[in-house]
Amino acid sequence: MNSGSRYQRINFSSRPVGLNDDLLWNGTIIQHRIKTFAEIITGPLFSDLSNSPPVSDSVTFAIYGCLGSGKTSVMEMIHEECQQVTTQYGVLHRFHYCHYSGTTNDIPVEDIEKIIAKSILSELAGGDDRAIEIFLPYALEISRSPDILISNDYPSVAPGWIASNLEAIANTLVEFNALAHVVSDKLRGNDSLGGQSQVLLVLVDDLDHCEYRYLWKVLDAIQRFRPIPNMFFILSVDHQHLTSALQEKFSLAKHPVDSDSAVEKYVQYAISIPEMDKQLLQRFVDNLVLAVYPDDNFGATIRQSVAFIQHAIKDPITPRSIKVLLNKLSMDLNRELFDGWDIVERQRMIKIRLLEYTWPDFHSLLIMNVNSKDGLEPIKAALIELETACSEFAESMDETILNVALEQILKVFGINWMRIPTRLARFLGTSPFLFYSGRIQKGATEILRQT
Repeated sequence: MNSGSRYQRINFSSRPVGLNDDLLWNGTIIQHRIKTFAEIITGPLFSDLSNSPPVSDSVTFAIYGCLGSGKTSVMEMIHEECQQVTTQYGVLHRFHYCHYSGTTNDIPVEDIEKIIAKSILSELAGGDDRAIEIFLPYALEISRSPDILISNDYPSVAPGWIASNLEAIANTLVEFNALAHVVSDKLRGNDSLGGQSQVLLVLVDDLDHCEYRYLWKVLDAIQRFRPIPNMFFILSVDHQHLTSALQEKFSLAKHPVDSDSAVEKYVQYAISIPEMDKQLLQRFVDNLVLAVYPDDNFGATIRQSVAFIQHAIKDPITPRSIKVLLNKLSMDLNRELFDGWDIVERQRMIKIRLLEYTWPDFHSLLIMNVNSKDGLEPIKAALIELETACSEFAESMDETILNVALEQILKVFGINWMRIPTRLARFLGTSPFLFYSGRIQKGATEILRQT
């Protein structure tokens, strides 16, 4: 694009979104469950007002969905819903636990528990240094081995002193099974500081990036916090990844446990983010594009092209994959030229770009023939037959019809498309067509050359 162009390139970010930027779940069952989860999490803050019983154990929620489906966004929305309540009625603590790498597979469950415990103490106290001040007396009282803790006389200015001492305090409370008692008093407002009731929310994100062995060790570590009231965990994970990890864990058990029962052991409530069907895809694209291209031909054309765009995105279709595709289109299309054509011609331009991104070999065939001295005409008849067959296939989803037509094209034109992917067939068979039935207003050859 020339520097003087009036068009602004918009990059759709894949960062997690909150309630105000939600483009998918408003008015859906997902939004209802987000509110329900927030009510459960903040419920302990109202026990004194409503005479309802306090939560006796920690509770674990799960957000299920594939990579890119928006699990972290749903997690953030739950947190925001909680904040709207706790800002007025109590205190909400939260922190992220994301501690994984290729080298953590053999880390003991106890070490994971200690890592989480250290973060809990810091969060509840409002910082590492304050956590030492509050929790050191507890650790010293229960410790039977003075050398477990770094001396509190060690100069506080020494590098790593605060982190090392807090780690030692957390380790001591875990090793002597005192963490639950200390944290419970703090959360219930019964500690020596006379604080108010509080809830602690631990967000455990990206578990589907973890190896199986590490994942179920994290789950076992979370189980050790079950005696702590007013403490809540939210897990972000692909459901299949979770069940596969637990199947591996329990496959060595003396008495086999099915995966569903295994999941129930660790997760009490769950939200499953549904796969994007055409209706949900259309809703998301409409909301996404209208926010940045409200009066723009590019935005209008994208919104009217979802029927074939959906076939150019590999399954599963996710908010992230849609944004990536729209970013490519926004960067590559000649927008000044784009505005000079009508809606069908603009859709054809987008369709050809999508062929280039998703099926580059097929796109190269078109470009090769367009740029040859003979032009596109030698294979145009074959392409018309191909689009005719794909159109019938898109309506019937009968692969027999498609295969018979492809055999006929091979026999008559000598072009072998017998292994054409069914997703490409559905894409070619969805209007607007490039060659089929003489529907071209601007020749496909011209569009291909100008894009």
